[in-house]
Amino acid sequence: MRPSVEVAWFAALCDDDYEFLGVADEDLQSSWLHCSDIVRRAELNGFDNVLLPSGYSLGIDATAFSAAIATLTNEIKLLLAVRLGELVVPQLARQIATLQQIANSRLVINAISSEMPGEQLSSESRYRRTTEYLFALGELLEGRTVNLEG
Repeated sequence: MRPSVEVAWFAALCDDDYEFLGVADEDLQSSWLHCSDIVRRAELNGFDNVLLPSGYSLGIDATAFSAAIATLTNEIKLLLAVRLGELVVPQLARQIATLQQIANSRLVINAISSEMPGEQLSSESRYRRTTEYLFALGELLEGRTVNLEG
């Protein structure tokens, strides 16, 4: 039996896009028109999911973009990159629950354990924060109360 494999693509939300590696193209700047076209073409060409990245530079907000593009697509899964710690857990839980409704259960979360701007944390500290954050997020998404210290 062959394992199932998903094939994914990348929407250039954070930065500019390139037709040729290292050669910036003004027409491929991060914008709603360009990025939504990427996702719609990925769906049209049979890709299973598309990564909606999160970055610190000014670009398209991945969460807002995922809500909008979900209404224009039907099959492709939306792999939303989330920097854990950037939002408070209840706010992220509400956003995910709402997006999951808008996307008709096509939302997938890519948890990012990065430092926040100005932080200098060890890998161990970042992953401990990720573990706690994902636990609290899961509990809230299941409708349970969370009481954490730290």
